[in-house]
Amino acid sequence: MSGYADHVRAGVRFYDVFLALALGLWVAGSHLPIDGSAYLLPIGATAVRSVLAVALCVVIAVLASLAPDVDIKSKGQLLFYRGFLAVDVALLVLFYTRQDLRFLEGAAFLGLLGVFPLLGKHRGWTHSRFALLLLPAPLIVLPLVVYGEPVWLGVPYYLAGLIGYASHLHLDGRLLPSWLWPRRRARSHGGRAKASRATLAASRVKAVAEISEETVRDHRPHSDRPRKRA
Repeated sequence: MSGYADHVRAGVRFYDVFLALALGLWVAGSHLPIDGSAYLLPIGATAVRSVLAVALCVVIAVLASLAPDVDIKSKGQLLFYRGFLAVDVALLVLFYTRQDLRFLEGAAFLGLLGVFPLLGKHRGWTHSRFALLLLPAPLIVLPLVVYGEPVWLGVPYYLAGLIGYASHLHLDGRLLPSWLWPRRRARSHGGRAKASRATLAASRVKAVAEISEETVRDHRPHSDRPRKRA
């Protein structure tokens, strides 16, 4: 079972590979019939803004790599629910100071959203490919809501969330079907075989201990043996 640090490393590595490919497309954009780098990279008006936007994408990928484990007590759950609480309090403060119902609606929606992961079992719906596509969706929907028209500013951030989430499912062996990923399946079978060998070894040790105890009891002097009550 992969731990907190394993998922963080996987999220960073997955997004690094994607970033290298996207930068390659951006460099080769002038030689391609269609330049799709604007949908892959958060390119800003200046170099500093672009670097900051890419750093934000890395942070999103790392957070998304921990997101599936919000359904169980873990560092990822603690991190996310602290974030939920901070944002929820901020929205309530904005509502009381500005008297704008949109902030209250946002706080209520966020509170409702935070309940759903706790209603399922561990490695339930949060570890599904459906959740992989759905949970990062606010990153692409939010700009559409704010501007009121189709804009694609959120696509690079959605992809970062998608890649980070996919890295978690990959480590847990739930990203691809087992028939498409025989190595993962073989690793799973190897783990079960190792557990079976450990169980067999423990049973043998227990049997040897019982035999040794019986041998010692049989060779005990007659005077040391417990007497039967009449």
